[in-house]
Amino acid sequence: MRFSEPLNIVIHLDRRAATPLHAQISRQLRAAIRDGVLAHGDRIPSTRTLAAELGVSRSVALHVYHELYAEGLVEARSGSGNFVHCPQRQPRRSESPGVRPSATPIDLRPLGAGGHGFPAAVWRSAWRRAVHRVPGPASRSPQGDPELRAALAAHLRKQHGLKCGADQIVVTSGRVAALDALCQIGAGPGESVAFQQPGPGDLRRLLAARAVDVMPLPVDAEGVLVPRMCPRVRMAVVRPVQAHPQARLSARRRETLLDWAATEGLTLVELERDPFMASSSPSLPLAASAEHRPTVFLGSFTDILAPALDLGYVVAPPELVPAITRAVCGGRLDPSPVVQRVAATLLGEDHLARYLRRMTTLGQARRRIVRRALATLPPDQLAETGFGGLEATLRLGHLPAREVADRLRAQGVLVETGDAPGPARRPDRIVIGYGHLDEVTLKRGLHQIVRTLTQMGREPSRAPDTGRRRGSA
Repeated sequence: MRFSEPLNIVIHLDRRAATPLHAQISRQLRAAIRDGVLAHGDRIPSTRTLAAELGVSRSVALHVYHELYAEGLVEARSGSGNFVHCPQRQPRRSESPGVRPSATPIDLRPLGAGGHGFPAAVWRSAWRRAVHRVPGPASRSPQGDPELRAALAAHLRKQHGLKCGADQIVVTSGRVAALDALCQIGAGPGESVAFQQPGPGDLRRLLAARAVDVMPLPVDAEGVLVPRMCPRVRMAVVRPVQAHPQARLSARRRETLLDWAATEGLTLVELERDPFMASSSPSLPLAASAEHRPTVFLGSFTDILAPALDLGYVVAPPELVPAITRAVCGGRLDPSPVVQRVAATLLGEDHLARYLRRMTTLGQARRRIVRRALATLPPDQLAETGFGGLEATLRLGHLPAREVADRLRAQGVLVETGDAPGPARRPDRIVIGYGHLDEVTLKRGLHQIVRTLTQMGREPSRAPDTGRRRGSA
């Protein structure tokens, strides 16, 4: 028997009214389509089902559909049934009445690679192998899947020059969960966390949600600036190689940072460098040279693959591993065993390493597109551009970053804002990502950014007042 869609909306019939039944039904169906209760592409009942559910003859139902066909509100598809046809308006049922949906925006927010370009056959094969065995209680190791931890240790040695054992790695459900576990053991009540600015937004939001007092760590040309006095700081989160601004930790500043962590007795949390950022002079992670200093390395698969594969990890000194493991298990911050098996397969067979090399090359090509598109902007509109592997940070001149982002959103382009270093934390930059977009979409988004910045820069009220800005700094 062929399946027929049931009637999912209420139709009121007044059999004593002078208005014919077919006119009452068609009027209510027409209103449901135009109000968005029935959306474009929704399947509707057959004439036989409609007649049976409303208790009318099939000729009445045929009359209704003939009217809607003639008005172009319903279409019949051979062998499939009847469907709503209203392409000029396609609201979902969750929309507020009378609100028209905007066109699909160009999402230029930094989303990493998002799995873009990853071989689909490899991806499907890894999942098939991961679900081949039904995971039992013994498959959930407190520190994480042993095969994954061994593959991670090999990956970190080849990609970052970090030598560690699998017993030093604790697997978590993302880097936010990893930092959450570290906060539980390293930042007690009344204590602070030093955080390199601007830093990843998801980690900033976690610290805010935990009501942790954050001490900003600004950067200069040599990297992160080490504070002189910080009596309540018990943990510092840094990224020695980052793109906003382009600051690489110098050898002198590196030693100063490690000595500061050892002297103050705080845990130094090093965020993994951008995995898609090619470097002519790569530097070792801090954890590689911190022999007797409490240094933790924090990494994630979120930016490399799909964000849905929420998988992170912590590489810690042996004395910290038990406490981190307890925090992860106690807070249910450990990922699914199946997801861990997938990651172990992708790492162990070098699929991920090959993907990183391809995306690094793609990132270089995308950066050239971004540079060419932004080259025409004057310094008062765009003061500086810093590049990561698959994202760029645009430090604006005198234009307010939040207002620029709002104007772009209204025009169908989504970007993130970033705070300036220092206590004022005034948003003065926008951050865009380009690893998850095709070239045509990226160029369209960049064209809109250039156009918006140019228009805002020409507005009389936007004229930069250098003297006033200096006086208020």
